[in-house]
Amino acid sequence: MTPLPRTKRTRGGFVVDAAPGILVGLAAALFLFAFVAVDPAPGVTASASPFTDEAWHVLNARNVILFGTWSTDQYTLHLITLPFSAAVAGVFGLLGVGIVQARSVDIVATGLTVTLLAMGLRSVVGRGPALLAAIAFGASALVLYYGRLAFLEPVESFFLVMAFLLAVRDGRHRPIVIGFLAGVALALAIGTKASAIFPAAGIILGAIAVGFRDRDRRLWSVGSLAGLGAGGFVWLALIGLPNLSALSPVVATLPAETLPQSIGALVSRVAAYMVRSDGAWTLAFPIIVGGVIGAVVSAIRWARLTAEERRALVIAIAWLIGGLGILFVLPYRPNRYVEPMLPALAVLTALAGRAAVDSSRWTAARPSVRRAIGVLVVIAVMAQGAALNIRWLTSTPSDLPAIQARVQALVPAGAVIQGAYAPLLAMTTRSTTIVAWPGGKVNGGDLYAQRGVRWVVGVPGSPGDIPTWVPLHRAAWDARREVLCITWGGERVCMWALT
Repeated sequence: MTPLPRTKRTRGGFVVDAAPGILVGLAAALFLFAFVAVDPAPGVTASASPFTDEAWHVLNARNVILFGTWSTDQYTLHLITLPFSAAVAGVFGLLGVGIVQARSVDIVATGLTVTLLAMGLRSVVGRGPALLAAIAFGASALVLYYGRLAFLEPVESFFLVMAFLLAVRDGRHRPIVIGFLAGVALALAIGTKASAIFPAAGIILGAIAVGFRDRDRRLWSVGSLAGLGAGGFVWLALIGLPNLSALSPVVATLPAETLPQSIGALVSRVAAYMVRSDGAWTLAFPIIVGGVIGAVVSAIRWARLTAEERRALVIAIAWLIGGLGILFVLPYRPNRYVEPMLPALAVLTALAGRAAVDSSRWTAARPSVRRAIGVLVVIAVMAQGAALNIRWLTSTPSDLPAIQARVQALVPAGAVIQGAYAPLLAMTTRSTTIVAWPGGKVNGGDLYAQRGVRWVVGVPGSPGDIPTWVPLHRAAWDARREVLCITWGGERVCMWALT
């Protein structure tokens, strides 16, 4: 069956035609910027990451701006998050070091991802469904929560969407070049967060599966593998091999992930994730519903889909299988791990929208009825994310910038501070901040004597926050002076000065 004609471009040209997508992305970014200083809301995830990981993610970028070196100790996370770390370092260099500046990278990435979906999907499904996809993604509760925090997932999502759109587009013009660019985008996603290898594999395998009979699509696949390989080679030659000894400690800081050792253990993990996903299923409910509808309806009307719609359908599903599939078998899977898969669900939601506007009932309806239905659909897509974020943002203070300013006033330049919360509290100080991982995997040893630690940050009474070198310097530890205590992440966090 011949596909129905696609929505025509606006007469005003590209700028007018692209304006809605740009405005939606800009609106998402401006909304997040309006609340950039608000602390992470508690209770959104069982993980403590919202109250620790922001500082750990940007520590190396902070170091290179304040001290001229990425690492002042064994902590070298930037080696495996280079695109994100480089972007944060660039912002720090322009605007200074601080939590607001750090979060701006993710806010911009989120806004650009929304715009990419709105603009990139226009030629595939039409402007209306493309805007629906962008709104469904940008209004998701997960995106609104993590999209304004200094996390890796928003930047990872941006590169995955870029690669997806390059995979879906018409490949008759320089397919190898387009494929190569898509491969580079996937390499950047993996370089931002290593776990992106799973959705990236899904995108490439989906593209190969849907285009193996088409010569241009086969050329695209060759180009994508070449681009991905080139990105990996560049990282290995310039980063990996020259810093081989520094990679072992940073790998030790990553969550311990193990595969199930038996069929029973596999079934148990899958069943547990189906029921308890750290709230991911609930927080992403509207876009999951849209994605499921889009996948089912598009499969039913496969014969009516255009070549680009078929590519979008297959690659989006493969993206989901690759990205979500691994989460069903891993032991540690906080809800933020689902965010990079939400663009794939947004694409499927766009296909659901395309099926709706192609229907005879839609085309026969009066324009006023179509507008009313469109508004109701947008409200339904946005309602949950908007309601949850209003609750989070209005019930959470903006204490962190003031806390960092207080610590900057207390800690002298050149001091050395130890503790899991040290990079967060002392982010804007000109002090060396050290995180010692349990078991001495990273920054172990007598840091009091060897590194001159004279400031410690920790939770009073928590055995894990007592430095391992305390038995060697008991008198100094017992004489410590409490200089600051705050409430952070539901815990009382204090900073002590030693002599």
